[in-house]
Amino acid sequence: MTDALDRVQKGDLYALLALCTKDELDPLVNPILDKWSNFLVIDECYKRFQPDHTKYHKVIGDEIRLYGGNSARNIMRGNEGPPYAEIVVDVCRKLDVPFEEGNTVRNEGNLLDIFLERRWRSLSSAEREKLTAAARESALNKISDAASIAKTGAAFILTRALFGPLGWATLGVSLLDAAFKVTIPCVLHLAGLRRIVLEERRGAQPQAWGASVLALAAPDASNMAERSNSLVVRDEDGASVLSMARMATPTGGSWHEIGESDDGISRLNPLLGLVPSLATAADVAGTNYMEVVTNGQRLMRTKAGVLKAITIDANGKISGIAEVVDSSKLSAMVNTSALLNVASVALAQKHLADISKKLSEIKMAVDDIRKFQRDELHALLTGSIRYFNQVAPSVLAGEFSDRVLNQVERHEADLLREQEYLTDEIRSQTNAITSLKDDEWFGSVELTRDVETHQRLLEDLYHELLLCIRARACGWQLLCIFPGEEMGKEHRRRDIQTSIDALEECGEMCAKTDEFLRKKISEISSFWNKESTVNERKLSLMRSGESLLEHVMVGRAEILRDLHAADAMLAAMKRPVIMAVRIEGQRIAAVRAL
Repeated sequence: MTDALDRVQKGDLYALLALCTKDELDPLVNPILDKWSNFLVIDECYKRFQPDHTKYHKVIGDEIRLYGGNSARNIMRGNEGPPYAEIVVDVCRKLDVPFEEGNTVRNEGNLLDIFLERRWRSLSSAEREKLTAAARESALNKISDAASIAKTGAAFILTRALFGPLGWATLGVSLLDAAFKVTIPCVLHLAGLRRIVLEERRGAQPQAWGASVLALAAPDASNMAERSNSLVVRDEDGASVLSMARMATPTGGSWHEIGESDDGISRLNPLLGLVPSLATAADVAGTNYMEVVTNGQRLMRTKAGVLKAITIDANGKISGIAEVVDSSKLSAMVNTSALLNVASVALAQKHLADISKKLSEIKMAVDDIRKFQRDELHALLTGSIRYFNQVAPSVLAGEFSDRVLNQVERHEADLLREQEYLTDEIRSQTNAITSLKDDEWFGSVELTRDVETHQRLLEDLYHELLLCIRARACGWQLLCIFPGEEMGKEHRRRDIQTSIDALEECGEMCAKTDEFLRKKISEISSFWNKESTVNERKLSLMRSGESLLEHVMVGRAEILRDLHAADAMLAAMKRPVIMAVRIEGQRIAAVRAL
């Protein structure tokens, strides 16, 4: 983060103005120009550069500060207004909005949240501009209404009776000082600008990324050479899915040593004996090198059954045809070796560990949530997660059982059923917000408590929906390891993506939840409680609503991250890969990507 952006985050006025555009500064300049007492019109920079406000943004900041202070005290300060932080606190006092001394950014946020009709993060750029303008107007109207009431004789008597000798100070309004017509709209607009600048990280230096692992350029799988002394495995269409050929000792590069118990590339060991001249007594006793080329794209489309392997002798002629292994087992071999293209042979084990970790996290989260009399659906989610966790190791090891595949599909149907129920329940409970009643005559405690309870209910529903979608994503990952049925996998992936898209921040579900909650919160009022107390309760509820939707966004991002990781894994499995293997005795001892 740059120094300027850091100062913006700490509440600095001038650092913020320096990062704003001319159009963004317009709403600050207009109320200043409306005042005949402004000094902006006589400033030389203004005369020269207006209406490009960016050229005199510091003067705009000075003017806002001057209007935020008492004229006599401004003179004593050397014709400077009070610090901007004091002005924000003064505006909060005028509007009965809770504040925290020294925390300018939070105080601005409180003002914006109280007067903004909808949640900030759910708004588009155009909506933010429109509703921020409405918030400025609403805040000014509040002060104007208070002033109008105070001007009437009856209101004057009532005010004195209710508030005692404090008079106008109790209302927080000085009828003799109209400076609030500048400071209130300016502070509210600056609050919005600060959020935009921080979200966009304006002025920040481009992040310097460290060294990253780059995928090797994929070879053209259609031109797999059938070299002498080689083994070529073909699919039912005659296209090569795997080739292993003798090669000279490679130079340079680093080798990944393969242990005796390695469960990755060593799966290719049974095929070594089929390569012509490789298994002679002399070869077995020494060290040999082979080039291995895999074509996962072709293999993923291969139907179940036994594949054909041809062997080619030193003269380049076919020396034999053999039935090798069934496609599911060969798929496990090729999938494991293809992982070299994105990291190393250890990635297969990491992939399994990641899936197991995700499933365990979901299981722990499910155990913690409230079930709300949904025991049957709760059991479906728990059962699906446990099943996926149970079969993941064997599926990733290449055991593609029809029984397991059928069970994965059955659990997908169960999870879909629960997802539909939870989605409907969220919509129903969102609509129910409007029915919450304030049965208290003079207080606000009961309605506040009812809104809090409803927020917790919705938070649990959203949480369980996210877990359900995340479990579906894990099931899809397992499904994709099975060969064939590529179109079905693609449709499943698309449907899961649609489910995630429905939980977008600006999407219909989340936006409606936010809108209905904020509308109900805005209705909270009290005859006895001070307005600052009521606003404190409103802000607390708004923070809870913000937290609710923030949890949804975090959960949504986690699912997307898992899906993208799975996409990369599947792409690696399909991508042709060329590697060199070092053979010692009758086993692969080391491997290196080419």
